Amino acid sequence: MAILGDTVNHEEAVLDGNKDYGYGIDLGYRLGSGFAVEYDFSYSSNTVTETRGNSVEEATGKYYTSALDLVYTYEVSENVGLFGKVGYEYEWEKIDAYHIDGRNNDFVFGAGVEIAMNETYKFVAEYEHSLIKGPRGDGILAGVMINF
Repeated sequence: MAILGDTVNHEEAVLDGNKDYGYGIDLGYRLGSGFAVEYDFSYSSNTVTETRGNSVEEATGKYYTSALDLVYTYEVSENVGLFGKVGYEYEWEKIDAYHIDGRNNDFVFGAGVEIAMNETYKFVAEYEHSLIKGPRGDGILAGVMINF
């Protein structure tokens, strides 16, 4: 996964998160008629720049996220599906240098594509937008879906 970073106001400073990478796992169950329920967990980190007046400092931000999502997939063809999802996400944010150890939660929205490689494996690419305001920002995810 890639995180895109974001700029937010924090106390009397501005935090600017850089783009960076992480990893995660999604576990889901298809309910039928294109619907699925999904639980996901991810870890990512990035460099966060704090600007306070004329002072600029860099630190490492660490983010753990967990979400429960409802997904709908529209089968464009036998091998290609387009999906959208909405969920509720919890984020644990830790930036030691700025004494930030916070927990946030809000809605998350996503859209993506899944392409069948065979009956068992699909390639998945997805864009996620979180309503949680923080230097982590939105995410772009790519991976492999294994159907049991």
